[in-house]
Amino acid sequence: MKGLGKFLSAIGQILAVILVIALLLNYINGLYSFMPEIGTKILGWISQFGAVLLVCVIALAAALKTNLIFTIIVALFVAALIGFTFYYGVITGFLPKAAESAIASVIA
Repeated sequence: MKGLGKFLSAIGQILAVILVIALLLNYINGLYSFMPEIGTKILGWISQFGAVLLVCVIALAAALKTNLIFTIIVALFVAALIGFTFYYGVITGFLPKAAESAIASVIA
């Protein structure tokens, strides 16, 4: 289990660097608008879901260094977090514009 923890720590470090670069490019693009629309969407997705993925990987890596019961509990929480991340009804509670666009798409 500790070998898997070291592997997840290495993956977490790589994800952290990628996420920092993506967030920086996203913010610079917000100021100067130098990327095409598809690049902006890709950076947005990386920024949103990369943060969740990074937190999940780091949490699992930390949990693997402890006992089995704590590791199982953290793994269940990570699974719930990932499930809620992709469940559309949850995100509309946090982003009012997402709820408005969902209603508009139903009406149209």
